[in-house]
Amino acid sequence: MGFLWDFTPVCGVAKIDNILNFSTSLPHKTVAEFLADAKKQPGKFTFGYSSATTRLAGELFQQSAGIKLTGVPYRATVAGLTDVASGQVDLFFIDQTSAKSFYDTGKVKPMVVAGTQRLKSLPQVPSASEVGVPGYAIEPWFAVYVSAKTPAATVAELAGALKQSMKTPAMSALLEKIGLQGFSVCGDELGKHMHQDIRRMGQVVKEAGIEKQ
Repeated sequence: MGFLWDFTPVCGVAKIDNILNFSTSLPHKTVAEFLADAKKQPGKFTFGYSSATTRLAGELFQQSAGIKLTGVPYRATVAGLTDVASGQVDLFFIDQTSAKSFYDTGKVKPMVVAGTQRLKSLPQVPSASEVGVPGYAIEPWFAVYVSAKTPAATVAELAGALKQSMKTPAMSALLEKIGLQGFSVCGDELGKHMHQDIRRMGQVVKEAGIEKQ
């Protein structure tokens, strides 16, 4: 990944949740019931994915929970969620904003939030730590980077401006409206966070046996 050295991290802007969503056609009332069944029947249950992120979320959940699911690829998230709603696929790992219209139908149900905390917008949905799968922690994030040739003073000025904007009520309200959370990590800390994510997801890919495309 030599291209990463062509850029300098400035500041994070936002991160998005990742949620395990069930088809309501499944008989399980709780995640514990589902996991118990999945451990008894490896490969029986399916999960849809439409991107590298949603695929990795599914693989990470399997590795963390000690279960085996069967992945079903889709070209579009809406197609996958439509099949979950109809009961053709059992699970889909995606953010709440993408799944909201399906929640409204009552045929897709959010069951677990990746990470250690519940979401304010979905207070009834437990975190992965609460249901005994603490390893299921994945939060895609967005950040600002500039050319590595950018003067340090300019980078510092940009970082300062971004930090200030992230503290405003208007920005907080905007992020909440579109289903995002603030992610104000800057400079070297952002670079460190990025490399930790790369190493961690690389291990998930390796354990899942995913081949390079």
